[in-house]
Amino acid sequence: MDPIPALHFALAAHALGLVNRADLLDAVCAWFDDLDLAIVVGPGGVRTPEERWRSAGRLDDEAAATAREAMQGVPPATEESLRRELLDMHPPAALLQWLAIVSREGYDPVRCPLLVSRCEHLELDLTLWRPGELPEGLIPVPAGHFDCGGDAENPYSGPAARQELDDFALSCLPVTCREYCEFLNDLARSDPGGAVKRTPRNSEEAGFYWPSGPFEVPTEEWFAAATPAKRATAHRLTNAPVDWEEDWPVMGVSWEDAIAFAAWRSAREGRLYTLPHSLQWEKAARGHDRRFLPWGRHMIDPWANTNMSQPLGMRPASVSAFPSDESPYGIRGLAANSSDYCLDDAGEIYPGWRNSRGGSWAFNMMHARSACRSAYKPRFIDNWVGIRLALLPRLAVSSAAALPASR
Repeated sequence: MDPIPALHFALAAHALGLVNRADLLDAVCAWFDDLDLAIVVGPGGVRTPEERWRSAGRLDDEAAATAREAMQGVPPATEESLRRELLDMHPPAALLQWLAIVSREGYDPVRCPLLVSRCEHLELDLTLWRPGELPEGLIPVPAGHFDCGGDAENPYSGPAARQELDDFALSCLPVTCREYCEFLNDLARSDPGGAVKRTPRNSEEAGFYWPSGPFEVPTEEWFAAATPAKRATAHRLTNAPVDWEEDWPVMGVSWEDAIAFAAWRSAREGRLYTLPHSLQWEKAARGHDRRFLPWGRHMIDPWANTNMSQPLGMRPASVSAFPSDESPYGIRGLAANSSDYCLDDAGEIYPGWRNSRGGSWAFNMMHARSACRSAYKPRFIDNWVGIRLALLPRLAVSSAAALPASR
């Protein structure tokens, strides 16, 4: 791979808060090693691996440092104390982790995480998308192989295997309470009873959390303004010490509810939304470098909303909170806050069950590890599982497509 290819690249491994900055791609190559320690060099060239290692994190070019901050933010792993500790523990890696940001005029930038052996020649075959071809909030995950499973420190991980996947896109954020409430109110116009059945709840057919007619998210402000009779129809999420928020991920819904939401979005927009296959979900979380968590290999509770992350005790959080819970592709919240229902069957041991991936606000960091697997019955309800949409970008559906019948 040329240091600065003709098709403009920015080369880096994952850093917290990475954003696509096409205006910087002509002038900057940024490189990260296994420990998330930055080296940025300008168009004059890229240093050898040994030179890169010795200069890790020591930026003497003010312009390059400004570009690095604009592209990657400042990851916590670059704090001097942590840097010294990690450098003492690890020699230079034989495998280099990269994040190629590929940009071309007239197309949106695409992130492509890579794991490259030293001296390896690598050719990429990427799909670039024109503005508007993917809806806002959907992140493309390029076609290619990745390594799934193989997390020896997680009892819920499957065996290591290499998988090949086609292009897909995954929601940057899970479906929020606000979005799900819009779905319920739209569904209520044609199927009021079906909308009530799909309301967030604490069991399959009872314990509804939200008021109906119209459906509303019972936030602290809503409780303060509601009449006593109306307040009696709303409840906090089980085990949550605070009222709902509109920008929480929706929880207390079933896999069947998630499928209905995806069908509704598909019919409304004429695109084929679905739930992610569990392998798609894992690739989106891990990239190509076999990392155990979306941000890397180190379990640090404040970086994702687990049951140990918040000083006032476990609770859900806004989908925009915990920006450090970000995968190499830029997808947020895959480690914790809410788990995500997946499309595929759990297999022979649990026939008819559906896979779920990701940790949550109610579990510890072990469940946040990206190879961790769970599965539930299609009508299962609990207070930590939510919805994240996937998109098959080459396919579309008729805007007249019908929602699945309510049960």
